[in-house]
Amino acid sequence: MGRILFWAIATVMLAGATHLAVVLFTPDISMASLIGRITAATAVNRMVVLEPEETATLVHEINPDLAYAVCPYDIVDNDLQITLEIPDTYWSISIYNERGDNIYTLNDRQAGASYLVLRLVQKASASDETLVPSLTEGNAVVVRTSSLRGVIMLRAMVPNGAYRQRIRDVLAASRCAPQARETS
Repeated sequence: MGRILFWAIATVMLAGATHLAVVLFTPDISMASLIGRITAATAVNRMVVLEPEETATLVHEINPDLAYAVCPYDIVDNDLQITLEIPDTYWSISIYNERGDNIYTLNDRQAGASYLVLRLVQKASASDETLVPSLTEGNAVVVRTSSLRGVIMLRAMVPNGAYRQRIRDVLAASRCAPQARETS
């Protein structure tokens, strides 16, 4: 009886440890895999509108009501300026670091603008991190981060199939380009 109880407890503990490991590490591995796929398939510091087939392959999102544009970024040598042409439907922009952590998100309701300039800048010190930047005059946002590499993802709602090309054209007008660092 003691031997059966020992193996039952050992099995339950092993199953619990396995479950805990999957719950804790799968999201990080999954997001790192997503960033790796996007970075391998597209140019760094350049906004690319994904075709629906690419979205299914790279992003693994199956929402046909959204169009996607991505920009793998690297701000080791230069800051990055993202110029967004905003569609008149729901949209959001998210910035993910190389570990897959979401470091910044903004959507249409928060911005209230049809044009936006977002500058991604290396933070100078730990106290320099921008947690919740706000829009300034001219619809500009500066995000200060210690994440030197990652992916910027722009999503836009496609109300129906007739608007898909119009939304894609608006996303294609968005730019992601290195900018010289400002010196103080």
